[in-house]
Amino acid sequence: MPQLTTSEDFLLAAKHAEIAALQQLQVNCRLVGRVTELIHELQRERGLSNIYLVSDGQRYAQQRADELEVTGIAQKHFRQTLTKLSESDSLSHSTRLLSSLAFVIQCLEGIDALRAQVTARKVSPTENTALYSRLITGLLTVIFEAADIADDPEITRALVALFNFVQGKEYAGQERAMGLIGFT
Repeated sequence: MPQLTTSEDFLLAAKHAEIAALQQLQVNCRLVGRVTELIHELQRERGLSNIYLVSDGQRYAQQRADELEVTGIAQKHFRQTLTKLSESDSLSHSTRLLSSLAFVIQCLEGIDALRAQVTARKVSPTENTALYSRLITGLLTVIFEAADIADDPEITRALVALFNFVQGKEYAGQERAMGLIGFT
């Protein structure tokens, strides 16, 4: 780092820091957008998979297959965003965010095996709900950690509000998933 001795040096350094913070914010916002998209599709997939399981594969097989394609697209978008995140300098900013992403990636690496178990009806609806919910909880943690590292208080408030909204949606989704099992 060059020596800062004049007011101009400090102003220039401040502008560089501001630009870096805005670039970090852009990457985080893109990541949060992709995470919420993936959460939504995984919630739909979980519900359709539960209907498929409780009906012994007689109902919603085609809707589930269609949703698997849509979720695959959301996963692809999420992975592309992770590639952009790793190409930026933002990786040095939050150990907890990186740990959360590692957990999510590990869960996503096992999703194809879970899907195969659902298709073969080798997993119970309760286990299915728990495994999808675990992944979705990991994705929610990514949103929370992105909010935690935001420098701007207004952006932090917006991200926390988004986190609370998506978390509430997830609680309702879990309740629906378990209610579906109970009613059928």
